[in-house]
Amino acid sequence: MVDGVVYFPDLGGTIWAVDAANGQVFVIADISSETDRAGRMDR
Repeated sequence: MVDGVVYFPDLGGTIWAVDAANGQVFVIADISSETDRAGRMDR
């Protein structure tokens, strides 16, 4: 958590952020094309 925002990835290659105070969800980046491993468990 940084400045009240929690960051986490999903298995599809998207980086998400959630405002801890109000629950608002943000998509930060889609990195699946950067890693060329969309949906892979070994990310």
